[in-house]
Amino acid sequence: MTKFAFLILNYKSTHETEQCVDSIENLEQEENDVQIIIVDNDSQDGCVEHFRKIYKGKKYIHIIENENNAGFSRGNNIGYRYAVNVLKADFICIMNNDTLIEQNDFFEVICDEYKKSNYGIMGPKIYLNEGR
Repeated sequence: MTKFAFLILNYKSTHETEQCVDSIENLEQEENDVQIIIVDNDSQDGCVEHFRKIYKGKKYIHIIENENNAGFSRGNNIGYRYAVNVLKADFICIMNNDTLIEQNDFFEVICDEYKKSNYGIMGPKIYLNEGR
């Protein structure tokens, strides 16, 4: 079983983060262990409480509450270390919270490409609303 950890950095953006989480939850998972890490960068606007409430009982969603705004890089590094040291993830997907994954074969593509190239870092194909 392959373990995927999705890391989403949040700052005062509950709606965008929820949509991002929804897009991950809607992927065809089959035999993968999928974990979602939300790192809140000290929003202080009720985001953390909201996430704890709506994701209560979903053990695959992990919420990390930073005590101060660590910025983009440090905020992601906090989640990355959690994915590596606590979750022992095979693949870590660092995502902006306004990103939606719409590719149903996402996990298959990631694993197939890794088998071919043994990549260390892989970037996405990004399509604009106009299809470009």
